[in-house]
Amino acid sequence: MTGRRPPAALLALVLAAVAGPFLDNYLLYVLSLIGVYAIFALGYNLLMGYAGQFDFGQGAFLGIGAYSTAVLQVKAGLPFAIALPLSGCIAVLFGLAIGVIVLRLSGFYLALVTLGFHQTVVLGIALWGPMTGGFQGMAVPRPTIPGIGDNLLMFYIVAVVAVLLVQAAVNILRSRIGTAFVAIRESDIAAQAMGVNLTRHRVLAYGMSAFYGGIAGGLLAMLLSYITPEGFGLVETLKVLTMITVGGMGSVAGSVIGAVVLTLSTEMLRLPKVSVEITNGALLVLFIMLMPTGIYGLYTKLRARLRRNGPAAATAAVTK
Repeated sequence: MTGRRPPAALLALVLAAVAGPFLDNYLLYVLSLIGVYAIFALGYNLLMGYAGQFDFGQGAFLGIGAYSTAVLQVKAGLPFAIALPLSGCIAVLFGLAIGVIVLRLSGFYLALVTLGFHQTVVLGIALWGPMTGGFQGMAVPRPTIPGIGDNLLMFYIVAVVAVLLVQAAVNILRSRIGTAFVAIRESDIAAQAMGVNLTRHRVLAYGMSAFYGGIAGGLLAMLLSYITPEGFGLVETLKVLTMITVGGMGSVAGSVIGAVVLTLSTEMLRLPKVSVEITNGALLVLFIMLMPTGIYGLYTKLRARLRRNGPAAATAAVTK
């Protein structure tokens, strides 16, 4: 009525609601998996791409969220609608703790501590047999609604959560918190001179990243319906790092693009696990060397050139 375009988040939800019933179960599963990894990649991008804080243990938050969701449902009898946000909050506690620990660390020592944190979490899950099922893993109950198939319901849940979290990230990045994150990434000294509290915002970045990772883990546990500790190893951190590098670091859209590219490539190629790890590592190296701004970064560069100088300049930008 006013001539304004409807919000993209609303359009995405409407599209998911209309298209969902016409998709087969496998396609629903793949789209749901893309949504889960888009959330995971976005959380890591908030920490590394925007706040400039390195973390080599991001996969630990995925495992914390997955097992927290499962344990809260199986052992505590909580419904999924309550277990999922609680799992995100549990992951935040771990994120705040590791954020405080690594405040004064950088480089090799930061990588070592976050790597040790990841390995400790995975080993703790595996050894806590009475609660988590140990190395054998545990089954995860799926939410049900009469009249809606399991795969369709999971697709709807992932779509709603993903859209809400993407929109929340966009709003945060437009706020003073997002400005502070970017300032810290560009220069600690300059950010501090502008009045940015480095400690508070760095710890906040770790907490936010952990929340997104925990929610993604809870949704992934729901999708898989059975989880084991080995499913949350270092390969998950490598995967999410590759996603934000391929899609575009420091970009919300880049997080989604990276999740789409890597999830679809994995599903389409159907390679063994070792081959997938090698492929992800190769993609990471190639994009760092040849396209450090990622796919979305290249798109914004081409769009800017096209607006300024026309199609010829955009073509020349691709060849550089």
